[in-house]
Amino acid sequence: AEDYKTACPKFEASLKLARRAGTLFNLAQCEEHEGRLVTAVQYYKEGIVVLEPGDPRLAPSKKQLANIEPRMPYLTVTIQGALPANGRVTLDGREIEVIGKEFAVNPGKHELRALAPKYADGVVEFEIEEFKKETKTISIGARLPDPPAQVRFKDLGPKRIAIIAAFGAGGLGVIGAALTGGFLV
Repeated sequence: AEDYKTACPKFEASLKLARRAGTLFNLAQCEEHEGRLVTAVQYYKEGIVVLEPGDPRLAPSKKQLANIEPRMPYLTVTIQGALPANGRVTLDGREIEVIGKEFAVNPGKHELRALAPKYADGVVEFEIEEFKKETKTISIGARLPDPPAQVRFKDLGPKRIAIIAAFGAGGLGVIGAALTGGFLV
């Protein structure tokens, strides 16, 4: 009925119960309808593997898979300069492990980030269309300044500690005298 909004969540729930070819193919259609071609291809491939030879759904599923695969866009991510220790690159919040090599992505808007401790994030936002192959270069942001050093008591020295203690004790004495005087009056 082409009611993807209602059907797709139900297919996802069904798939959690049992991974059947029909459910996988239905989810593949949902993903294709939403423009998530990479996910659609994954569902079609998994569904095809589950089918028995001679199943009447095999030929149409392979045909649909063959129609989708050429439409998938491909991205190559390169890094300008070196990535600091513990640095990583993410695409839409997921870490990328394939740097410098082409991989399939869904068409649409994406956000590429280079992350490393003590550095500002490098960010590249882009949109990629079906059938396209693109290369995006990202670099880590500027090094962030170190936070100011915290003052530790051992760094203050004995004279300063004695002065702080004397003022603290004197302040407590004044408060105590005020309270005592108030009670007496």
